[in-house]
Amino acid sequence: MQKQQGATQAAWPYELERQDDVLRIAFRGAQQVGSAQMKEILRQLAALDPGAQAAVLLDCPAGISVADDTRALLARACRSACRPVAITTPELDLRLQAQVFKVVHRPVFPVRVFASHAEALQWARSRPGTGGC
Repeated sequence: MQKQQGATQAAWPYELERQDDVLRIAFRGAQQVGSAQMKEILRQLAALDPGAQAAVLLDCPAGISVADDTRALLARACRSACRPVAITTPELDLRLQAQVFKVVHRPVFPVRVFASHAEALQWARSRPGTGGC
């Protein structure tokens, strides 16, 4: 299992690790995800899985939010078919925010939102990446 710490851990903590066929990003604490942080995450994902074959499991605790420009950046950066993304969070507001992202930004990569970590992991493992991101 490979692990990487977020480059800006003091200001924006997260952990990124490869768990067999899934890349797991775990945010720690209430934070707003900005464009610089998302660019760093995309860079680290590419380093861990250059062929974009692994799905992504995004664990979001309560209090995480994603800036509007960051959502747009993510949709633009991944225009070709790429990694499926399973988002898991216990917070209803975050699940709704992720659903709005799907409708407004219409990413080409598959995105599903879950309250259950186990269901999200199962979904992610059933959908390998197709490269491109």
